[in-house]
Amino acid sequence: MEFISDAINQYVRAELLVLIPVLYVVRKFLQKMKVKECRIPLIVGISSVVLCALHTFSTVALTDWSSVLMTVFASLTQGLLIAFASYNGGDFIMTAMTGKTSTERQAIRLAKAGAPQPDSTAASTPSADTANAGLSLPVAAGSGTQAGGEETPVALEYKPEGNGNDA
Repeated sequence: MEFISDAINQYVRAELLVLIPVLYVVRKFLQKMKVKECRIPLIVGISSVVLCALHTFSTVALTDWSSVLMTVFASLTQGLLIAFASYNGGDFIMTAMTGKTSTERQAIRLAKAGAPQPDSTAASTPSADTANAGLSLPVAAGSGTQAGGEETPVALEYKPEGNGNDA
């Protein structure tokens, strides 16, 4: 845990660390507002970069193009690092505190709510009935039977009508 906090303190400016919990709350708010899950990281990321750019441009003296480009680069990198920390940091902290991954916590919430859970063993080892469901071949008349009494499926040939020059 100390390694993560040292890395964050080394690469992110101290005054921008306040954005991590702010963006985490924004993420939770967007989830409650039923925003599509695939759009939330984009919104959090753009918000983070914009907020970091506002701070960085307001604190740096822009004297030449070099300082402008350096400020843009710093804004982008700081913003993306903070967005990553706010988006994945909450799950990381919850995993560290509870010892359970987000998938395990979701399964526990579903179990408490009484929702049916998908059976992981059935999905990993399909039975013969479910493995071939909807994939049966037509059975030709007079086809043989297997040892179990099931009819042997026979592939039928496709014979197009005409000589292929029909328009």
